[in-house]
Amino acid sequence: NGLLLSTNIIEKGAVKELFCADILIRGASKEKKLQIERILNGVEKGGGIIHILSSEHPTGQQIIDLGSLVAILRYKI
Repeated sequence: NGLLLSTNIIEKGAVKELFCADILIRGASKEKKLQIERILNGVEKGGGIIHILSSEHPTGQQIIDLGSLVAILRYKI
């Protein structure tokens, strides 16, 4: 699951870009939405760029196939 993205990685500012499928947010429970919000806020605070992709677009579908949340890191962890 893409939500297992390590908070340690986010806190270190290692996330350069984060790709999130819109379906992850739309279909989420309140608790999961809060978890996603913390991840997105952490990436922004670390200077990362966030991309929300439509599940109706081929690229969005690829992100879903990879777990709905994909990060490109600034450096190797």
